[in-house]
Amino acid sequence: MQLKSQSITRGALVLGAASLLSYLLGLFRDRLLASTFGAGAALDAYNTAFIIPDVIANLLFAGVSLSVLMPVLTDITARKQNSEAFRVANTVLNLTAIVLTILSVIVFFLMPVLIRLVAPGFDGEQRTLTVELSRLMLLSPLLFSLSNAFGSILVSMKRFASYAFSPVFYNIGIVGGLLIFSEKFGIHAAVIGTIAGAFLHLLFRFVELIRTPYRYTPILDLKHPALRKIGTLMVPRMINLMAVQANLWAWNAIASTLAVGSIAVFNLSRNLQSLPVSLFGIALATAVSPTLTDTASTRDWPKFVEHIRRTFSRILFFTLPAGVGMFLLRFEITDVLFSGGQFTDANMRATAFTLGVFCLVTPLESVVHLLLRAFYAQLDTKTPLLISLAMTATNIVSALAFTKWIGVAGLPLGFAIANALQLTLLLLILHKRVQGFHIASFITTTRTSIIATLAMSAILSVYLWWFRSAFTAGTLTGIIQIISGVLIGAFVYFLVSNALRDENTTIVRSWFTRLSGLTKRS
Repeated sequence: MQLKSQSITRGALVLGAASLLSYLLGLFRDRLLASTFGAGAALDAYNTAFIIPDVIANLLFAGVSLSVLMPVLTDITARKQNSEAFRVANTVLNLTAIVLTILSVIVFFLMPVLIRLVAPGFDGEQRTLTVELSRLMLLSPLLFSLSNAFGSILVSMKRFASYAFSPVFYNIGIVGGLLIFSEKFGIHAAVIGTIAGAFLHLLFRFVELIRTPYRYTPILDLKHPALRKIGTLMVPRMINLMAVQANLWAWNAIASTLAVGSIAVFNLSRNLQSLPVSLFGIALATAVSPTLTDTASTRDWPKFVEHIRRTFSRILFFTLPAGVGMFLLRFEITDVLFSGGQFTDANMRATAFTLGVFCLVTPLESVVHLLLRAFYAQLDTKTPLLISLAMTATNIVSALAFTKWIGVAGLPLGFAIANALQLTLLLLILHKRVQGFHIASFITTTRTSIIATLAMSAILSVYLWWFRSAFTAGTLTGIIQIISGVLIGAFVYFLVSNALRDENTTIVRSWFTRLSGLTKRS
């Protein structure tokens, strides 16, 4: 168990490091977008241009995702049938490419009608621009779907590095497009960069894949028994992903009827909030996913529950203080990152307010990623689907109500309520279904994290109040305030957690030990 836990932690470290690097590049990307175009009509059109291509990708993404293809491949390779696993993977790859190409051609001609549905508030000129950008963006679903198939094959072999770092190259592509082409092509430069980034995302995983025993073959073995299993798992997962897309569509449609720039403000704040979710929630959940699949396939429920409990505790250990800390520093963060250029003070205040509400979602969304994988490990995609549909309905109704009250910030508030519902339902069903899964034990393991977060927020609030009253606002002052605030908050949080004997403090100590060892060797 100890060896397996260390393996999961190492995998999570790779994924977390990659998420951090990708996030930092993403921040630079968003700063370029904000300063170049501001929170206005052009950036709203660019963000909207992702929606239809993403819907197309999700129609088949379910078949090539970690949640469906990876467990099937893991199950086949566990029986020492690597050639069969590769045969299945190649069939899925080829089928995905064929169907996506056909869908993209059809949607190209239907795009003017579809854009009216996803952005009903856009005027004629902005709608025309969005149609044009969306048509160009139709190349990305094919590239990403193939890349995600490669990623599923790699993770099934427990190879995380290229899977983790490929999003870094995606952001490099967007940043490069903006830096090279924005002066000449305007917002079209962002689309050029997006397509280039998607290609790099695919290429990086492909290069890693050719170093494995896997070999591509142009085959369509539609009668293979595993294809039936993938199809059975894929349909609920596909509907589940479409429910996620329905959330994005609803957010975009509602925001398009609000003030100009609301879509841009929402996406910028969402991207900021995604750091702790990606760095800890998704990274830890992805790293433990193959292990959950292994223990579920052997019906070793005590180990299955223990891996979930321990990962649940670790995710909240990091995301609770991260969410609270980001909330307390929301004004400084948005000011340092986005102030200047075409991004106005009004844009900055709206983004800070929306980010503050989004911080409520951070721990909830992070642990939901883990619990969903607990179902996928059992080859159950139907239960998450039903829960996702309930979550989507709650999100849309809540968003419609709250945006009338607080504008664009009502979107993340509705998302927080929907995630709370989803988390509750997932826990209750796992408690009923899995032997030894007791919700009380999960609450007990997070008690120290809650106490430490409260202590951290109290001391950090006092420090920030003093700092704001003692120094004049400015970019350099903001940077110092953010860095010092993060250091003080992290120190207090770790000190209190250590005093309460939180099991997760051993992870932090081991990280520092490894870092010091690397420093000494260098």
